[in-house]
Amino acid sequence: MILSPRFGFFKKKNNLPEIRPSISGSRPTKAIDINLMDALAELAKIESENVRVLSNELSPVNEDVTRTLRSIQKVADDLEKDNIKLEEDRFKSIVQNSKGTVVSSLKRESSSVMPLPQSAYEAKRFKEKLESIVNRFGEVSGSHSKVFNIFMKKYAGKLKDEFERLSSLLEDARSIIRDFEEKAGEIVECSKLLNTISQKTSSVKSNNVELENTNRELEKLEHDLKELKNALKKLEDSAEFKEIARTLSEIDRLKIEEEEFHKQLLDLFGHLSRAITKYSYGMNKETYRRLHVLSDEPWKIFEEAEGVSPYVKLLYEIRKSVELYDITLKDSDKVIQYCDVILKSLPQFQETKKNRRSRLELLDKNDVDSLVKTSVEIKERIQKNIESIQSNKRLMEQLPEQINETNYELENLTFKAEECLLRITGKKFRILK
Repeated sequence: MILSPRFGFFKKKNNLPEIRPSISGSRPTKAIDINLMDALAELAKIESENVRVLSNELSPVNEDVTRTLRSIQKVADDLEKDNIKLEEDRFKSIVQNSKGTVVSSLKRESSSVMPLPQSAYEAKRFKEKLESIVNRFGEVSGSHSKVFNIFMKKYAGKLKDEFERLSSLLEDARSIIRDFEEKAGEIVECSKLLNTISQKTSSVKSNNVELENTNRELEKLEHDLKELKNALKKLEDSAEFKEIARTLSEIDRLKIEEEEFHKQLLDLFGHLSRAITKYSYGMNKETYRRLHVLSDEPWKIFEEAEGVSPYVKLLYEIRKSVELYDITLKDSDKVIQYCDVILKSLPQFQETKKNRRSRLELLDKNDVDSLVKTSVEIKERIQKNIESIQSNKRLMEQLPEQINETNYELENLTFKAEECLLRITGKKFRILK
């Protein structure tokens, strides 16, 4: 197939000039101090120089591509004007169609503008466009090769030479750009290392500041805690607070006695529960309420405005109903006995309840709220302070570990970055952070 581009003739160029400085031979012994910003600027200079050299190297390739496309265009013009003579008219339609398709494709692709690349992106686009042209020529030459080899041999030979020239130029461009991209990739990786170093350096500085602030905060918290404990001790050691403490203790004791009193009454009135239940059948609402008090909350007998008289009367009526067998119970004698005990004990219960209530009211009148509230507030602040101290101590343990870990990472990253800068620039740098 004569018209197909000969892609197998790609040649690797071994005599291309270096884009970046060579680091062959003995390495410099004295390192140059450089900060991160200047290191990035150094890489930017090398990158700019690489782009300039790339453009210079691609310039003759681009000129040859332009000349080759013009030659292909001239071949297409000549072919378009040529009246192909055929021995048999039956091939005329096939030849004319094939000729028209090839001419149209050759003119379209050969008219492509290939500006000289001025950046890495433009270099990539240059290569891709040239690949597209070569591939298109290959498709056209392949699909119409038989017709051209038979009826247009003169043009087939000319196009073959130009296609092979274009394929060779594509390989040259690929080789130049591939070498540039390898160097550009190393610059990108080195830039990433420098940026990572910058970020981690900022992180270490930030952690050191936080460590100092945490230490100051911890000292303040511990000082405040000492002051709060002293204030609480002073408050609780005062005669006024001790008196209040005794009052509170007395209140607690009376409340416990009150609870025990409630249990005693519940146990005592519990012996009348069946009698109360049977007696409640058919009673009015108020009587039913009082029966419920006797059964479930007997201490409330001594809290009602009418006093205990209605309940005394009610207990006598219950006793009478049991005694006259209006209420049938298996242990009626015992129920009557408990009724007598309760009725006899009610005055004493009432007096006990009254005395306890009076004592509680008297104790509650003492001004205990203010000092107790102050004590509670101080204790809450002490607890909150202790929690903050624990949290800050944990942070004081964690931050140095983070700083040490990041510094270790920085050492490795800095070594890699310095090695990378040496490979790219040919200069030995010591990165300052």
